[in-house]
Amino acid sequence: MPEFFENCGDAKALADHIGGWARPCEGGWHVFSDARDVMLWDADSEIRYAIVDHASGFVWGVVNAKSPVDACQAVDEDNRDFGREYELVGRFDFANDSGYIVYAVAPDFDVTDGQDTAQCDAVPAEGKRVAFVKFSEE
Repeated sequence: MPEFFENCGDAKALADHIGGWARPCEGGWHVFSDARDVMLWDADSEIRYAIVDHASGFVWGVVNAKSPVDACQAVDEDNRDFGREYELVGRFDFANDSGYIVYAVAPDFDVTDGQDTAQCDAVPAEGKRVAFVKFSEE
């Protein structure tokens, strides 16, 4: 259950302190400790995700989506990679799996050069890893 605040400043201060998320709601703000809790609480909400290739560590894109799988699909479509099947997995077998590490990031987070070391390093430093998504070609 999220914590409720009437004041936006109090909600954002707590969210920053715990590394959580503040989301507007009717009459105030909810503070969540984990991005997955936001998705469970409000299934219609979109979260900003950074999609990182697990093999290269490069950032393929940053998008708003309802789920990590939807985010991966949107990034792939933006990059003209169509026809993939996606699966949430607990971990990767780095020798055999193709996939993404998905991070929930702040609403204003962006990456302009997905191969720039500083920008790639900012994703795990500022975001929260929420999923591993394996893909295969159909």
